[in-house]
Amino acid sequence: AKTISIILISFIFTFITYITMIIIQSFTDGKNIVGDKFLTNIWFYLIFLLFFGLLLFLITLIVQKPAVIFTLGIFLVFIVPFIQPFIGLIPEWGDDIQKSLKYIPFSYLTEKSSTDNIKFTNWQWFISIASIVILFIANLLYAAKRDI
Repeated sequence: AKTISIILISFIFTFITYITMIIIQSFTDGKNIVGDKFLTNIWFYLIFLLFFGLLLFLITLIVQKPAVIFTLGIFLVFIVPFIQPFIGLIPEWGDDIQKSLKYIPFSYLTEKSSTDNIKFTNWQWFISIASIVILFIANLLYAAKRDI
């Protein structure tokens, strides 16, 4: 039930984002967001919220310490994007780690949330959706195992 509520909350917040964009467009004098970019923003927020919601819920099921979940959430969303540019400075491995971060959802989703470019590669779309499906199944199995 909690997994389904996370999915519903993600849809609700995505809908709120959509309504906010429409309201801002109607009250500003600038040109409207192109439909394709508008849809990409909506999909991005839905994927972002689903991924992080399901990931943190799975960790909540495993750890059961709210402070750990809160700290991890802040770390993943706020601190990781600021650390990423410095990873390239690690001798010998920095460039390889930097390349691999483009295919790890918590890395590229937080990076895209702080930039104006929300374009995904085909692999990033696949990895994001596959990660959400895997996290959803893991949450269901772990909750059933613990009889929650």
